[in-house]
Amino acid sequence: MPTTPVKKFFTYTLKDIYSIYRKERRKYVKRVSKIIPRKTHEGIIQGFLMKIMNKVVNENFSWMLPYSLGLQVVKSRKTNYDHAKVNFNKTRDLSKVVKYLNQHTFGFYYYLWWNKSYVSFRNHPYYKFTFNDSPAANAVGAGKGALSQLIFKTAEEPLIPSYTRI
Repeated sequence: MPTTPVKKFFTYTLKDIYSIYRKERRKYVKRVSKIIPRKTHEGIIQGFLMKIMNKVVNENFSWMLPYSLGLQVVKSRKTNYDHAKVNFNKTRDLSKVVKYLNQHTFGFYYYLWWNKSYVSFRNHPYYKFTFNDSPAANAVGAGKGALSQLIFKTAEEPLIPSYTRI
């Protein structure tokens, strides 16, 4: 007897979260008018996440995710010259290999890090968190571009507090 594979979702979008919310809310509310519309629901979640990421990027805030899902923080690492990225524009102009050394940050580069050392779900090494690089996130100060702008600003003005090195 042939069996059909069970479809498992490992990625939840805002649409999936809203459908779960709507199904759970219908158990307790009789009228549909008491359920929040989808656009409002998405706006609330996006606004909350933008505020949190804005705090993580701009104020060096460590965000402890609920339900033991880990910690998100901006982390710095010393640039290794052997593994540094190649600056192709200068390499083409000078006809020799030129690498990015991040001298404006004293040889450090910064990235968003998801600490999964104390998470409680299985198969956590297979999950990955990436920084959003959308124009909306950068406009609010919560994206990858906003982080790089803040790093350049702290390099130019020494009185602005920099990120702690973990």
